[in-house]
Amino acid sequence: MKKIGIFTLNGNFNYGNRFQNYATQVFLERLGYEVETVQYRRDFSKDKVNNNILKKIYSHSVNGDVLDIIKNKLVKIFNEKSNRIKNQLLEQRVENFRNFSERYINETKDIIDQTILEDKEKQVYLNSNYSTFFVGSDQVWNLDNGKFSTVFFLPFVDKLKRNSFSASFGISNIPSLFENDYRKGLNGMNNISVREESGIEIVQELTNRESTLMLDPTFLLGKDNWLEIADCNKTIKNKKYILTYFLGKKTKEYQRIIDEFVKNVDLEVISLNDVDYPENFIIAPDKFLGLIQDAEFILTDSFHGVAFSIIFRKPFMAVDRIDANVNMNTRIISVLKQFNLSNRYFKLDREILTKEWLEIDYSGAEIIINNNREIAQTFINKSLEAISENDEE
Repeated sequence: MKKIGIFTLNGNFNYGNRFQNYATQVFLERLGYEVETVQYRRDFSKDKVNNNILKKIYSHSVNGDVLDIIKNKLVKIFNEKSNRIKNQLLEQRVENFRNFSERYINETKDIIDQTILEDKEKQVYLNSNYSTFFVGSDQVWNLDNGKFSTVFFLPFVDKLKRNSFSASFGISNIPSLFENDYRKGLNGMNNISVREESGIEIVQELTNRESTLMLDPTFLLGKDNWLEIADCNKTIKNKKYILTYFLGKKTKEYQRIIDEFVKNVDLEVISLNDVDYPENFIIAPDKFLGLIQDAEFILTDSFHGVAFSIIFRKPFMAVDRIDANVNMNTRIISVLKQFNLSNRYFKLDREILTKEWLEIDYSGAEIIINNNREIAQTFINKSLEAISENDEE
């Protein structure tokens, strides 16, 4: 049985990160492959992070989304009088996520870091133990807080084994300072698939290469597949609610949208990822799925908040993410366009229409998702053909 290695953003803090990793693994396993996620951590020795709990979470969370949350929002928490209690919440959240990862994601015990770029012994081990590698999904090609990392272009393994799987740049343009670095990395890849149309354009502009557009891996599994691991037993019973899920700031304007929306309907509000609601801040990924399943409506600035709204066929509205270092809305805009749901992107001058927002047309969603699965399988087969042909020579 061929063994495939996944390189992605490893972390125990971000829901979308855990779900895309799980979905990629399961999809590949169903195609008959042995799958393992190679754990990679940045070298934090030079980072000026002094708080122990922040270090702990940081070491488990290398997703760009999480970096923003931690550096721009959670740092403020540590200055509050109640920081001891909130530190405990952070620890509980990390622990809940770690339990989910241990239960559902097959990760390597050994953790590699930037030294893999020079460590010949580890390079030989990776090349000899895996038939091929897929980088992605998630924002593996987004600049890491203004720093460029070559690791996610896999220069330490054979070129024929370097493939991206629905990888995301997270941004629509590469800063000129890093264009040559990206050009070199992309040209070194065997096969490239990306998550957004803007990614197709970036690859084309930098390398003149064609790449494959694929949906996020979470769409490779159906609603019933996700419900198999969802914790629906502990979600709120006998209550109808809207679910809010913000990675950025929940501004006064967003609170106004929520208040206006529920004014004419008998719905409660459940806020995820908000330390002001401790019981919701610490929930594990499986319970997150349960809350999505039971929600009447979802308001979110998160790409995966949108993705799971679509997967579970829930009415939703997407808003701009506030406080991101760079504009990451291209991810949401792209997926909405692919599903003909661009009207689900809220602009601040738009009227809030509760009744209309609760109605949504998903009639073409299943065809789009099924087509994407076929594209993904074809891409995987193509990526492995190069290895098979090389082995025969």
